[in-house]
Amino acid sequence: MKQGTLVSIVALVAACRSTAAPEAKTGVVPAGVPSTIAPAAVSAHVEAPPASTTPPAPVLPTMASFSASVAADVRWILAAKRERRFQRAVLEGLGPMHVVWTRDAPHPDPRSGMPVARIRLELTRDGRTTRVDAGDVAGEIQPEGATLCGRLGYRMSNGALLTPPAVDGLVSSLSVGDMSGSDELMVVLGATTLYVLRGQTTDGMCESMTTQGPLTVCKGQEYARVAEVTLAPATAIDETIRTTTGDDAGVTVAPLDCAVPTMMGTLSPAGP
Repeated sequence: MKQGTLVSIVALVAACRSTAAPEAKTGVVPAGVPSTIAPAAVSAHVEAPPASTTPPAPVLPTMASFSASVAADVRWILAAKRERRFQRAVLEGLGPMHVVWTRDAPHPDPRSGMPVARIRLELTRDGRTTRVDAGDVAGEIQPEGATLCGRLGYRMSNGALLTPPAVDGLVSSLSVGDMSGSDELMVVLGATTLYVLRGQTTDGMCESMTTQGPLTVCKGQEYARVAEVTLAPATAIDETIRTTTGDDAGVTVAPLDCAVPTMMGTLSPAGP
């Protein structure tokens, strides 16, 4: 090739390069070419989730305090039969009395195989505790039959007030049962004695009624004396209920939730 022809071709290529449109800066880097884009330009922007505007659930009380009321007449209690495992005890101390019902984790009954749980009553004054054993009872605690839930302001789902036993000197009542019947436990304060009683109901069958002191009960289901606890006069009392549950995760001890659903429905907590 002649030298003049070669020079002409080189000049033509250079002219083409100088007149080509500039490449748009799209941020796309050809393969094999190192990127010169700053890391901040390609990092993803992650926004924090919005703060919750839902207020936390209120913490409901689990203990009720009240002034003691002494029964004026306990003759009907003394006339009641004693249970086979009747107990006598003494509660020492002069300060406020703390009343705690406890329910252990359920376990199979050795005779029937049905789940039962041990129910106890703990009485404490000035750091000294006396316990009354109510034995193994089938069923669940029924909040509508607990004076604690009534004192905390819970009501039936239709708004009706809870109705504890109409007993003078009533300290506490507890109902534990299922569809086949229940154990109705009651604590009554006398001048120098605390009486623990129990009435056992069946599945709603009641052929005739009878009176037992201020109460009207089914005949054959009268209250019997579980225990008598001697104590100095009490003026201030508080009560609570403590339950124990167990599963694969372990054992949990917690205050009774008065709003837990039961066979009688679900109680409604007190309004603001």
